[in-house]
Amino acid sequence: QQQRQQQQQQQQQRLRQHRQQQQQRRKQQQLQQQRFTQQGKRKE
Repeated sequence: QQQRQQQQQQQQQRLRQHRQQQQQRRKQQQLQQQRFTQQGKRKE
C-alpha cells in the first residue's frame, strides 16, 4: 500500500508541474501578443 501511495503522489506532482508549465506558456504568449500590438500601433 505504501508503494502505491508514493506512485500516486508522484503522478499528481507531475500533473501539477505540467499544468503550471502550460499556464506559464499561455502567459508568455499573451505578453508577446500585447507587445506585438503595441509595436504595430507605434508604427502606425
